[in-house]
Amino acid sequence: MDLTEFRLPPTRLNLNSDVIHVWRVSLSQPEEIVNALEAILSEDERRRAGRFLKAQDQRRFTVARAALRAILGDYLALPPPEIRFRYTDHGKPELALLSGAEAIRFNVSHSRELALYAVTLNREVGIDVEYVRAGFPVDEIAPQFFSQAENAALAPLAPDERARAFYACWTRKEAYVKADGKGLSMALDKFDVSVDPAAAKFPLHVHGDPIASSEWLIRSLRPGEDYFAAIAARRPDWKIECWQWAWRAAV
Repeated sequence: MDLTEFRLPPTRLNLNSDVIHVWRVSLSQPEEIVNALEAILSEDERRRAGRFLKAQDQRRFTVARAALRAILGDYLALPPPEIRFRYTDHGKPELALLSGAEAIRFNVSHSRELALYAVTLNREVGIDVEYVRAGFPVDEIAPQFFSQAENAALAPLAPDERARAFYACWTRKEAYVKADGKGLSMALDKFDVSVDPAAAKFPLHVHGDPIASSEWLIRSLRPGEDYFAAIAARRPDWKIECWQWAWRAAV
């Protein structure tokens, strides 16, 4: 699958019910921008950032959280510090009830120096991105979490192909789990996705639940050479528009 194209966003964002916006954010930002982003965080978010022992982890959290505020602020026409969040029983973040906010759904994932954000209207959505780690123990992890069908599809592949297929499969499964919102209560081996890295769009098969199987669609993304990603959302069919985020001081 070719790398996904992320374009500069238009001045005015148009979020329709049949589209999902995907934002790519580099977590590697100059110090002056990190400082500016820190200023728009809540006190609780700044405390959370301060709990990280490593400076790079503090920076990554700060940029990821502030970018989320800035992105949502553009859709809601609100200053980023005024965005308020709440969490479901399974820990999925949502916008607190604000005028116009109840229709917006979003999800976030970050790995290494990259973050992805999915934003849509009136549709549950999940997104996952993973950095490809050399030497990752695919043959140990896959049997623990993947379904029988997925493991059977991985088995005959050459080691390099198996690693790519693993990350493609993992991000697709994580995206669906996050979209469904049940978190760790959902067993990863109870549903099947494609392990083919070249597959761009496909349904999933939830064991013993044909209704759930028909409700969801998964799309793959390649946001960078060393990253795999996927997005899952409820049907009917939807399209994605991909934007590259940059900090604007006048937000």
